[in-house]
Amino acid sequence: TVLGKTNVTDTVSQTDLDQVTTLQADRLGIKSIDGLEYLNNLTQINFGFNQLTDITPLKDLTKLVDIVMNNNQITDISPLANLTNLTGLTLFNNQITDIDPLKNLTNLNRLELSSNTISDISALSGLTNLQQLSFGNQVTDLKPLANLTTLERLDISSNKVSDISVLAKLTNLESLIATNNQISDITPLGILTNLDELSLNGNQLKDIGTLASLTNLTSLDVANNQISNLAPLSGLTKLTELELGYNQISNISPIEGLTALTSLELHENQLEDISPISNLKNLTYLTLYFNNISDISPVSSLTKLQRLFFYNNKVSDVSSLANLTNINWLSAAHNQISDLTPLANLTRISELGLNDQEWTNPPVNYKVNVSIPNTVKNVTGALIAPATISDGGSYAEPDITWNLPSYTNEVSYTFNQSVTIGKGTTTFSGTVTQPLKAIFNAKFHVDGKETTKEVEAGNLLTEPAKPVKEGYTFVGWFDAQTGGTKWNFSTDKMPTNDIDLYAQFSINSYTATFDNDGVTTSQTVDYQGLLQEPTAPTKEGYTFKGWYDAKTGGDKWDFATSKMPAKNITLYAQYSANSYTATFDVDGKTTTQAVDYQGLLKEPKTPTKAGYTFKGWYDEKTDGKKWDFATDKMPANDITLYAQFTKNPVAPPTTGGNTPPTTNNGGNTTPPSANIPGSNTSNTSTGNSASTTSTMNAYDPYNSKEASLPTTGDSDNALYLLIGLLAVGTAVALTKKARASK
Repeated sequence: TVLGKTNVTDTVSQTDLDQVTTLQADRLGIKSIDGLEYLNNLTQINFGFNQLTDITPLKDLTKLVDIVMNNNQITDISPLANLTNLTGLTLFNNQITDIDPLKNLTNLNRLELSSNTISDISALSGLTNLQQLSFGNQVTDLKPLANLTTLERLDISSNKVSDISVLAKLTNLESLIATNNQISDITPLGILTNLDELSLNGNQLKDIGTLASLTNLTSLDVANNQISNLAPLSGLTKLTELELGYNQISNISPIEGLTALTSLELHENQLEDISPISNLKNLTYLTLYFNNISDISPVSSLTKLQRLFFYNNKVSDVSSLANLTNINWLSAAHNQISDLTPLANLTRISELGLNDQEWTNPPVNYKVNVSIPNTVKNVTGALIAPATISDGGSYAEPDITWNLPSYTNEVSYTFNQSVTIGKGTTTFSGTVTQPLKAIFNAKFHVDGKETTKEVEAGNLLTEPAKPVKEGYTFVGWFDAQTGGTKWNFSTDKMPTNDIDLYAQFSINSYTATFDNDGVTTSQTVDYQGLLQEPTAPTKEGYTFKGWYDAKTGGDKWDFATSKMPAKNITLYAQYSANSYTATFDVDGKTTTQAVDYQGLLKEPKTPTKAGYTFKGWYDEKTDGKKWDFATDKMPANDITLYAQFTKNPVAPPTTGGNTPPTTNNGGNTTPPSANIPGSNTSNTSTGNSASTTSTMNAYDPYNSKEASLPTTGDSDNALYLLIGLLAVGTAVALTKKARASK
């Protein structure tokens, strides 16, 4: 019809084709544009949503100023390289990788390249007339955008961008869409005060402090991040649309002053208190689903609300919705709503969700016959009869009754009814659970002593203080006095019956150390066990007394009856010193002393003997070792000490002169010789001279060690003495005779 032809088979001249300047051919399933090259005067074409792969026919259509070819299968855009009059180019949702052919299209002010496979945008660096640009591909580096300072709208969604510092140069930006990237630092955006639309959905934001300076924002989307603090938003009073879903927000008080808001999304957070929204009276759209909200009453003042979504919360009372008569879409499924009466006047509703309500009543005590009232009401206030009742229960309005011969922890019933509010029809369905408390006794036994605690079935028991038993270690509480199963207080729960738990103990082992003068051995023995008596130790000079609980004194251990106490012990070998006899022998006459081992002997009175001097007490009759009464100690045996004497010296006879006798024998004088028993005589003659030396030991009692005075009956000694006296006398007479002959 553009060419004025009635049939596609009509002949078309070039003149006819030259009349075509605009071609709208979107959504027609076109696979080829062959022949388009003859439309020389085309300025605008739209082939969006087709199946094109080859755009070669466009390469010489240099009058084109606007091309729309989104949602095709184009990979090669080199035919566009010479279309320098283009001001608008839409190619999103294709399969383009290389955009280098676009680098000379400097008249472009709109370029849409989202949803392709582009990773390098360096070809865009010279397109300084661009005002609107979008590319959502695999781009990581935004530096080529540095000179595109005329940009007013930029969409970089669905790339791999983390560094947006270059955007600080794009101060003319009014709209920035940067969803689904890897951005965590938005500091560079603080200078972009002309922004009125900003979307950072699906990044890695935690700190949004920079946004406080963007006071011209009217639309802000920071959903799907890690934001918890909304304080930076408190001054953005021009905001009309705010998306905060899928974050970590629990406090929304910073936004209570954003009264220009008409749309607010708070779903998928950690909200319990929504009271700050009560002042946002211009809201028409509000999402609160998937939070922990139980009180929806703050919305009661939001009378302009048209769409309200609060499914998957804990709301049970919807009376606060009664005045929200402008609502046309209400989604309140998966809550705890039992009474729909307050919704009766919401006649503008066209979309409604009330399915899968679920709540649990407060527990009641278990009885054989349990009865509870039905509380589920439809819009008219009529009770909705149960659809199913567990455990064979029955319904007689208004009560549901169960006969339970044995304990069960809960009963339940379901409801399911189609309801219509305004023009919206839905199924009002859900499940009501009634817990049943069962209290049973837990008895704790400790060696015959019993304590009892009441515990609800299904609950954990509180572990009693560990019992103490001397000589034993507490093992735990068991369901039998011996053996059985140990009770785990962290995981085991009270059954639906009384239980008895018994304290079980393991006997302790202790060490008995046997100390024998510092040398130790040990035994390990169970409490109250008998020790095995060690071999009796020996100690020179002592008799082993036994094993005692102290080094000295203490109590003696009886290995037959004494039992191991509840502690380690040391038993000490104790001894008594032996007593030995010391016999003192004085020439056969004896006296004795009894002395402990290593004791000092008391020195006896010194014995006397006529003609002798007492030498001391010796351990032999002759010679031997002299006993020192100050230092020598009693050995571990009886001893005999012998008194030993030395013979006193005999005084020599007097001659009446001081000159010894001499004889004249060749000019030498030789004293007479006498052999006395017990004396030593030595005679030596050499040459013509003769000398005679007599050692008269018999006459030198001072040098005699064996001389002794005669005692009565000592005849041998008397004989020797008589012979000696006769010899001396003879010598004296001879001396006198010699002198007289002179």
